[in-house]
Amino acid sequence: GGSNSISAIGVDTATKSNANEKNAIVEKLMPDNAEVNETSGNITINDGMGSLTYVGSNDLTINGGSITGGIKAIRSDKGITIAGDITYGGTYTTLATVPKVVIYGKSGITINCNVGRIDALLITDHIVKTCDSDDIDAQANSNQLVVNGAIVANNLVPNRTYGAATGANSIIPAEIINFDSTLYTWGGANNKSGAGNNDLRETYIKELSPRY
Repeated sequence: GGSNSISAIGVDTATKSNANEKNAIVEKLMPDNAEVNETSGNITINDGMGSLTYVGSNDLTINGGSITGGIKAIRSDKGITIAGDITYGGTYTTLATVPKVVIYGKSGITINCNVGRIDALLITDHIVKTCDSDDIDAQANSNQLVVNGAIVANNLVPNRTYGAATGANSIIPAEIINFDSTLYTWGGANNKSGAGNNDLRETYIKELSPRY
């Protein structure tokens, strides 16, 4: 395989299936000796929890939460519903102390319509829905959603209608995804192997003729 940085995942998994590649991202970021099996169908993210694999029989509900440091990786073969805001707090002096939440719902991730902010990396082999209502006329869909992180999915269904009204709000986006560029360097510093290799590697190169 390639280096240990998150940017080298394409090197490690280029010949694998799309689903395996997503799982490889989770494996890279799941810290050693911190993973536990979780059977409760409802969890809240906090500083006291460790990374976990949900092994219950029903879908998992994440009731939001906030952390000030550490890596919280949550994965499930079932679907995951995010029912509350997920935020980072605290003051950070180094890259290694910046908190990160990684959520992998193999069967899909649904974000409830009331959720306004998610500071996390969301990964699924299926669909991410930004609102659990498919009724575009529903009042619940009018809440704005901001994701500070990234979404890796086979399909993204943006169900929010915030900004569809007239007036000043008509030009405001319903869903905003602010890509967290620290994922590249943070992934290398905090990957599962602990090697801390922050090298960035290219996965695609094309030479072009010079322009005059």
